[in-house]
Amino acid sequence: MKNGFNSSFVEIQTLEGEKFLRDLKPGDLVLTRDKTFDRIISIEQRLAHSTEEVYNLYYHTDKEGVVDRISGEHVMANGIRVKNLRVSDRINHISGKTAIIDRIEKMDTINRFFYSIKLEKGSSYCVNNIFVKSI
Repeated sequence: MKNGFNSSFVEIQTLEGEKFLRDLKPGDLVLTRDKTFDRIISIEQRLAHSTEEVYNLYYHTDKEGVVDRISGEHVMANGIRVKNLRVSDRINHISGKTAIIDRIEKMDTINRFFYSIKLEKGSSYCVNNIFVKSI
């Protein structure tokens, strides 16, 4: 498994509002792409591989935003792996609007760990206002 986030400080939309990934636990409910909530089964942590690619994705709708420190292997809710995204590609925003990629920045892997969320129904969940797939 080579997906997830290289930071425990990404913000996940939960039933109680936004929470850092590090503050989530199994049983918490997170917002899914179909505007319902799905239960977290597990939050997995693993050591980063030295060759693992990590990106920041900068986007805009009517506002600017970023999905930070995401694995290149992670799949967005539109089915595209992060490493295959290009500037001007469209991704799914929490508002229902289409977000457009403005810039893709490859990062150095500074954190030794990656964190991934597995959901009960295996649906997508909202990270920094963008929907990504559960592992």
